[in-house]
Amino acid sequence: METGLLYVVYNEWICDPNSGKMPYKIGITSGTVESRYYGLGLKMPGDFICEFAYEFSQNSLKDIEVNLQELFQKDRINGEWFLINDTQLFAIRAVCEKKGGKLVTEKIEHEIESETKNTIKKKADGNKNIKDHTQYKFKDTYFGKGRLVLAVIDDFVKNNAQYSYNELEKIFNKEIQGSVGVIGKYEVVLEKYKNIKHKRHFLNDAVMLNNGEKIVVSTEWGTGNINKFIEKAKELGFIIE
Repeated sequence: METGLLYVVYNEWICDPNSGKMPYKIGITSGTVESRYYGLGLKMPGDFICEFAYEFSQNSLKDIEVNLQELFQKDRINGEWFLINDTQLFAIRAVCEKKGGKLVTEKIEHEIESETKNTIKKKADGNKNIKDHTQYKFKDTYFGKGRLVLAVIDDFVKNNAQYSYNELEKIFNKEIQGSVGVIGKYEVVLEKYKNIKHKRHFLNDAVMLNNGEKIVVSTEWGTGNINKFIEKAKELGFIIE
């Protein structure tokens, strides 16, 4: 059966001139997300980032896109670009899952970075500001920096249910990441960044603790701090290649 993707992407360098807020693009493709937006991202100051992507059969893909775009018609600012918030993003995910979509964000991110690896390397020659797209292997899956941290934290929590947020914060101390910290309490992060579009955490992938607390993992990882996290992860017995 032929399939396609429905995706939601954003670029922090694109904003609505009237409100100053960052919009999201809701689109579909029968190829890869990379062919629709990532090539453009290489020509712009900021990177296009895939918030999430769902795989559907080609027969249902267009109808789902139309339904979602009609649902947020009042939030449309141009073409497939919409000024939507975190609650609306959650609603899109809920619709996709209800319609039988398969979440493939991790797969897409890996394909994007793999397909553009050579291009990025060429552009990086002589340009120190090009973003590092190194992939890390953890439990037979490849991750970018932020998603690697999320996967490790999620796995650690599942296998160490006795730890509270305060105990986890001591294990994965703030100094590993820097100013944002490795983890945060879900409710605290929502309040802290309520007036800021980029929340700096994986809010749609909160990790539930055994005592009912929800924590979120920082998205702010680069060459300057990811190695500190990997060192800590290896100290805890994780194998990362």
